[in-house]
Amino acid sequence: MLCSICGTNSIGKISTIDGYRQTTSYAVGECGSCGTSSVRPCEIDVRLYEEIYKQVQNVPGYSRYYSLANDIARQADPLDYIANLEEPYFAITDLLRNQSTQSDHLQICEVGCGQGYFTFALRNAGFNVTGVDHSTKAIELARKRYGDFYFCGDLTDYVAGLREPPQVIFACELIEHLVDPVSFVSTALECLPSGGLLAVTTPNKLQYGGESSHGLIWDTDPPPVHLWWFTKNSFVEIAKQLNCSVSFSDFTKFYRTNERYLLPEEGTPTSRSPIMDEDYRLIQFSKRDGAAWIKKALKEVLPKSAVQALQRRRASRGGDLRYRDDLTAATIGALFRKK
Repeated sequence: MLCSICGTNSIGKISTIDGYRQTTSYAVGECGSCGTSSVRPCEIDVRLYEEIYKQVQNVPGYSRYYSLANDIARQADPLDYIANLEEPYFAITDLLRNQSTQSDHLQICEVGCGQGYFTFALRNAGFNVTGVDHSTKAIELARKRYGDFYFCGDLTDYVAGLREPPQVIFACELIEHLVDPVSFVSTALECLPSGGLLAVTTPNKLQYGGESSHGLIWDTDPPPVHLWWFTKNSFVEIAKQLNCSVSFSDFTKFYRTNERYLLPEEGTPTSRSPIMDEDYRLIQFSKRDGAAWIKKALKEVLPKSAVQALQRRRASRGGDLRYRDDLTAATIGALFRKK
């Protein structure tokens, strides 16, 4: 089967895995050339996202976005807070801070802004950024919480209404959800001027020991929420297809400041279990018990050194403690530059 990322006839079936809903299953294929994994059928389930956002505070994975949207406006420095929280936000913040000393003159667009909290954090820090998303509900929530600097619709429609194109477009944890990632990158580059930048972040398939995720089938969100699992080689090949350059975020500074750990090698995870039943009802719930609340409260009041000591103890689990670094980063930050 032909790989749509690198164009080689190198895709082989690894296995079949359960989908996000019970009774659904997907074939996982891996490209032997670029390492990209993808699923078949490669289709978006619109109703699935509708059901997720109806109860987003209870959905594993998505509930943290709900909490973040509520918490971020209370922070003294929202951008520093979010940039030190997770790798994708660090990658984009680091990129933008290095682009211009006059951040308000750099026109920026966040595609797939969701509930708008990252756009808000950047605006609060002086960046001239607008959030774009298809979801009417998400944009309504964003405007209500943070202000009127969001656009509901397609990226191309947003750019068509501007007097000048944005110099930077970025998308955090979006590309793995799309049916045609190469087309997305191509369209975004067309919206940029010569020299313009497109930054995307996505879960890193090559996160175990800095080498290929040997033995793993699908250690990311179950399909059809995630349809792709990328390697750095995936983005090198996309750049070749589209005749642009690509470079990658360096997470060394992030991990020096914010320690993260690899799990001990106690076995190899293969795939995630379903989150909903066949009728779109939740069967897994985000942890919102008293212990989780206490854990969050302690993080806010304890010194960072004390929190890290507790995390190190838990992460070691009686085995060797392995720190993440740039080679074992949980996230890829890919930066495309238009010629």
